[in-house]
Amino acid sequence: MRFKSIPLIISFLLLLCGLHSAGFAQSTLPVRVDRWLEVQSVSGTVTFYRDQTSQAAKVGVRFGTVGDTLITGKNSSATLGVDTGIGTVQMSESTTLQVKKLEVLPSGGMITLLNITEGQVRLQLRSFTNSESELEIQTPAGISGVRGTIFGVSVQPNGTTGIATLEGQVVAEAQGQAVAIAAGLQSLIVVGEPPTQPTALQENTQLNLRSLNPLDDRTVEIVGQIDRVNLLVIEDEVQNIEPDGTFTLQRSLPRDRRIRATVTTPLGKKQAYEIIVP
Repeated sequence: MRFKSIPLIISFLLLLCGLHSAGFAQSTLPVRVDRWLEVQSVSGTVTFYRDQTSQAAKVGVRFGTVGDTLITGKNSSATLGVDTGIGTVQMSESTTLQVKKLEVLPSGGMITLLNITEGQVRLQLRSFTNSESELEIQTPAGISGVRGTIFGVSVQPNGTTGIATLEGQVVAEAQGQAVAIAAGLQSLIVVGEPPTQPTALQENTQLNLRSLNPLDDRTVEIVGQIDRVNLLVIEDEVQNIEPDGTFTLQRSLPRDRRIRATVTTPLGKKQAYEIIVP
């Protein structure tokens, strides 16, 4: 069952020298300066969408218009560079990224807002020299504002978002509650709920199968569990899992009775599996 997602707010603010508390004055207006994302690498099928048109994404292509969208296909990936050398965004397979805002403030601060509706991205960002610069990642569960760190986000079709911090420190905010996620920690945000308290970063790609139940000659029920912040892809489709990481899924049986599965962490570590149905 797919769940309807509602917009919430998740804020990730890098804490290198304390929380950045300076807000933007209501009178602050953006400066009209061209900004962009650049495709640095492509593997497999990656498609660029603008308005009602689409084309294969190629290395060197720059885009930055609000609404511009990049989608990675099955077994595909892409790496994007953010202008002015702010950092990179690595997109895994079956991931959708959309430009929401690329602006320059009068102070020279760079405001970058990207929307990830499904899939997995890993960001590696340098510390910003301008105190008003900010990069935000929006998901169906909210918005993440980053000021320089290495962290990853996984987004299920139902909007559930896993967050893992490798370097730096970020703050996750949802439902009016903020939780600090330091380096070496991970957290989960379910749509409509505040972030979970951080736990130790696992980077655990293990797939624990509890049962394989053939329902008939063509269908099997798969019951198992993964780390709750991870993504589960079965036969090239991202699956929804429960907040505790458990899942019960029904899948059509291929003729060879072998089902392909992949587990991906928020930071992008992957493990492929082949499930053989007796």
